[in-house]
Amino acid sequence: MTRRRLPAAACRGPNAADAATTIFFTNDPLIAGSTTVNAVHVTELRQAVNAMRATASLGSSSFADPVLIAGVPVKAVHIQDLRTALNQARTTLGLSAIVFTDPTLTVGTTLAKTAHIQELRSGVK
Repeated sequence: MTRRRLPAAACRGPNAADAATTIFFTNDPLIAGSTTVNAVHVTELRQAVNAMRATASLGSSSFADPVLIAGVPVKAVHIQDLRTALNQARTTLGLSAIVFTDPTLTVGTTLAKTAHIQELRSGVK
């Protein structure tokens, strides 16, 4: 069962802002080399990112392949869409944008990695 609380920007002490959310994701944490990144991981992140965007008074993001089907591979464009939408929400809320460890994703070449999903998850928690 996946439960989420809508994000609300909050401060932890002076000048230390974070998203202050409690979100439960499937297979959390993902384990590199063991967990296969799949549609449910992206779908949950889309919901969490759009909840954060709503908190920032931004509209829901439109995503490539709006309905992901189980068994369909997660693509670089899915990850890039999430990164863009999340960083827009974070900066609007006064939070720092995420600097990704694998910043360049090449559509048609880059495979979705557990690290990509974990970084996005960290950005909404």
